Amino acid sequence: MSKSLPSYLYIGQSQRRSIIIALCLILLYGLFRNIYIHKNSGYFESAYANHPAESSPKERSHNPKPDINLNLATDNQLVDLGLPPHLAKRMIRFRDKIDGFNNWEKVSKVYGLTEQQLSLLKACTFIPQGYDSAKEIRKPVLTTSKKSTIVPVRVRIKSFDPNEVSAETLKLLGLKKNVINGLINFRKSGFRYRRKEDLLKIYTMDDASYKKIEPYIYFEQQPEKKFENDIKAKVIRPVDINKATMESLMELPGIGKYYAGQILRWRERLGGFTCQEQVRSTYHIPDSVFSKISAYIRFDTPPHKININTADIVSLAKHYYIHKKEAVIIVRYRDHHGPYKKIEDLLNTGAIDRDWLNKAGPYLSVADE
Repeated sequence: MSKSLPSYLYIGQSQRRSIIIALCLILLYGLFRNIYIHKNSGYFESAYANHPAESSPKERSHNPKPDINLNLATDNQLVDLGLPPHLAKRMIRFRDKIDGFNNWEKVSKVYGLTEQQLSLLKACTFIPQGYDSAKEIRKPVLTTSKKSTIVPVRVRIKSFDPNEVSAETLKLLGLKKNVINGLINFRKSGFRYRRKEDLLKIYTMDDASYKKIEPYIYFEQQPEKKFENDIKAKVIRPVDINKATMESLMELPGIGKYYAGQILRWRERLGGFTCQEQVRSTYHIPDSVFSKISAYIRFDTPPHKININTADIVSLAKHYYIHKKEAVIIVRYRDHHGPYKKIEDLLNTGAIDRDWLNKAGPYLSVADE
């Protein structure tokens, strides 16, 4: 027997309960979505404003020809175009590192740049054709126009003499700060550049920096006779190395403030110099510099000496050549056998050999001096 229409439309109690719960959930979702969008309307508006690339094709078709040079754009300009601030700053750092973009393939290598953002840059900016960063350097200069705008101009690299060039000029050449400091300090130490290859002696000079400036290096010609007369006219006086001051050391050939300070610090740690070899062992003093000053070093003043008959273990162990082990041996032998009569008596301890005595002996005595 066929069922009537009401029997087909009959809804049981459990089904009615499920329908009511579903309607309540839909109602709650609608209320939550309406409240959330209302409270975050500012966020969605700013997000839409920062993504002009998502505008309609009709609006994009009416955009004017791009007039922003990507190699001169600031981070604020890139942010205005729609890039996140951190990505804009990263792009400028990358651009400065490679000395500018000359094609869009290099732009695409910026870390974090998406295809959509690259398309945005292509639509709103341009890269000038024939841009060669290796031959030209951009320098902003102020114009005298009424608007006081900053106009980027290109400055040609000029030839320079490494013996005369200033740090400001080297900075315009695009050299790193540590390379500039190395070139200037090497020159201040008394070294004179005579060949292009001499710049490779600078510790901070790398191959890339050298190749960049090598075509522009030149040397002013100086008459040989005049140079020789200048050397003869300068009288170099010998110095007592154990009494020398910073100023007297800087008068020696090849010695600047840095090398003079190194010599004084090493002398203070030893208690004075006793031979040429100790001066040669000064930290960072090149053999080429020592060979220039060795003829002017005198040892008229003896070094400071320690009385081994009165000094305690702590006083002895403070000296550079005396370790705590030797200091203990010296004091204990003295306590058991009485005062030392001469420095060679240290060999009687059985623990001190001739090599050690030759090295530390000049700094020891058996009486107060």
